[in-house]
Amino acid sequence: MANLFSLSTELLVLIYTSSPAIQTAILLSCTSQRLRAIWLEHSDNIIANILEPRISDYRDAAELAILEETWSDNSHRGDPIPVRLCLSHLLHNADLASSATVGWDAYQAKLRSYQGYHPPKTTYTSIAASYYLARQLLLARQRPESRALLLPALFKKIVDSSTDALITHIDFNCFLTGSSASRKEQLRHDILKPEEEWSEIDFHADSYGDLIIYDSWEWVGDVLDTAMFDRTCGNNNLEGLIFDIPELRSPEHIKEYGWANGCGQSYH
Repeated sequence: MANLFSLSTELLVLIYTSSPAIQTAILLSCTSQRLRAIWLEHSDNIIANILEPRISDYRDAAELAILEETWSDNSHRGDPIPVRLCLSHLLHNADLASSATVGWDAYQAKLRSYQGYHPPKTTYTSIAASYYLARQLLLARQRPESRALLLPALFKKIVDSSTDALITHIDFNCFLTGSSASRKEQLRHDILKPEEEWSEIDFHADSYGDLIIYDSWEWVGDVLDTAMFDRTCGNNNLEGLIFDIPELRSPEHIKEYGWANGCGQSYH
């Protein structure tokens, strides 16, 4: 170890980033005070170098993990949180995104096997990125205290997205929350509402064969559909919907989605 300690900080950081797994880097950080100090100072860069090749859209995954840890226990922490404190969120969400992507790929392969299948004109973008966006919207929806800080950035991200990305967000969300995804997959993502939480309206909808999902997931679909509605028709209903300002919504949007889908309701 004496030879190891004689190395420069830059070389020790390089050794960290060459770790075969993030757990290896964490164990290395426990071997001496100097290695611990280097880990604490450079952990964000070390973690990114180890996980970026293994996690699709790592930056989006890390952003979601930091937001989840920031707003954990209904308390917002003022100082930026390093990624090392969010690793459990990051790895769990990456696993969920990977599972959702596998399900999506299987669904697309099944569609292509049908006789007479016509491929969409859209070039689908990253499914993992679509998943992380949906989860950020859910976080803003489910935690009222987070909305003022989260929603403006999410609104801009959706508005600035390419048409292909927006269609990907919509089609993937429809797949994940609709009848095309497996029940097991939907339970993994906490999409299905348990029967003990059903309202009278839910029981009525179930009698017609509708899938009963949490209102927050329905709201994500409404947001994405509204963004496409705006882009197609040149309207600005998304601002009214996402910030719960009904008077900004057009009559056509009110007819489609109604007034009562704002943030004032209680959501899972």
